[in-house]
Amino acid sequence: MKKRVLILYAPIGMGHPMAASALTEFFRLRHKDIEVENINFLQFTHPVFKKFLPFLYNTLSSKTPSLYNWAYNYYRKDTRQKILYNLAQYFTQSRFLFFIEKFSPHFIVSTHPLALHLISMTKKKHIIDIPSANVCTDFGFHSLWFNRDTNFYFVANNAVKEGLK
Repeated sequence: MKKRVLILYAPIGMGHPMAASALTEFFRLRHKDIEVENINFLQFTHPVFKKFLPFLYNTLSSKTPSLYNWAYNYYRKDTRQKILYNLAQYFTQSRFLFFIEKFSPHFIVSTHPLALHLISMTKKKHIIDIPSANVCTDFGFHSLWFNRDTNFYFVANNAVKEGLK
């Protein structure tokens, strides 16, 4: 039986999808014995959430960068992140879990922190016990990227590495 790797991303900015695409290409070229599925995890969410999240990011980052900067800094605190996590979980969990069970991956890689959170929640509830990795696409550390249930981290530089520590 072939090993299966699930790569999760969200089309919020270009970094997350590009990193997921590069990983997918790497596996397909170098590890032909591994089945790879590259998935936009927002496809499992409610259609409003699926469209709203990328729209919100793109609008804030391009039209009102000062507001984006405020939100970015506001969500550095763990207690404030629960709002984002709860929304993601509410809009995504059942369809997402159905897909996980159907694909049955041996390893999960995420290039977006919300997808990583969903994986963590399923681990905490003992629904899955699949090793996971986080590919941090930011060049600076943000606490959204940290998750105790993640087995491996891949970061761009030593500053992000030190932030994770």
